[in-house]
Amino acid sequence: MSVVTEPRGFIDFYNKPGSSNGAKVAIILNELGLTYRHHEIRPSTSPLDKDTTYHSLSPNGHFPVITDIHPDGFKISLDQTGAIAQYLISEYDRDDHAISFPQRSAVEIEAMNWFFFGATRVAPAHGEAVHYKKEAPEGESSIADIAQIPFVVAAEEAGE
Repeated sequence: MSVVTEPRGFIDFYNKPGSSNGAKVAIILNELGLTYRHHEIRPSTSPLDKDTTYHSLSPNGHFPVITDIHPDGFKISLDQTGAIAQYLISEYDRDDHAISFPQRSAVEIEAMNWFFFGATRVAPAHGEAVHYKKEAPEGESSIADIAQIPFVVAAEEAGE
């Protein structure tokens, strides 16, 4: 890893419009009062026309991405929302606890449990509901479609 000359806390935030995970990261950055540069990425539908800068940071094309300067002077790049959240809290909220709790406390352990519940249960269900509502081809209904109707209806009622 190369050492860079940018100052610590020089965060670049890459996101696509409408990303729920990007919204989480934006909220964390703002709640912590961090200065960052926002880069809006509009993904191409053509695999041959990819933003090479963005894909060098996130080879799998995940959104969002942040880059920052580590205390040891090297540049880090993260493209998993949970990892981004944990990094920002551990690096920028360990003393003030603006949005976190003291390490190894009972409330921190409970908060992390709920955080991962959202990441592993709520977010995937939301993604599937959005897919069936917006992207699944219309046509004849089968048992596979019928089994998803309650989730799509619930997402509609929740305003998604």
